[in-house]
Amino acid sequence: MEIGLITDSLSSRSFDEVLGVAADLDLSSIELPTGNWSEAPHLDLDALLDSEAERLAYLGKIAQAGLRVSALNANGNQLHPVSGPEQDLVLRARRSDWPGS
Repeated sequence: MEIGLITDSLSSRSFDEVLGVAADLDLSSIELPTGNWSEAPHLDLDALLDSEAERLAYLGKIAQAGLRVSALNANGNQLHPVSGPEQDLVLRARRSDWPGS
């Protein structure tokens, strides 16, 4: 069984601190909120989508902590009659650019 951490649970801490906590707890993975209902404090979606070097460095930092990404979370309500289209943008933002997609 794998046990992970959704990084929003430590939203007031830096990304490095979150990785340290997850590693210290001997967790295997992290789930990263990417926007919508989350402010995504540990992931700059636009920067990662725009730069392969940023993606590789970001994933390298996670791997160096002995962790992996279990999910990219885009919590929101894409069916909302007013804000749905805007929330849908986070879900569809060039997903094909991510490694493994």
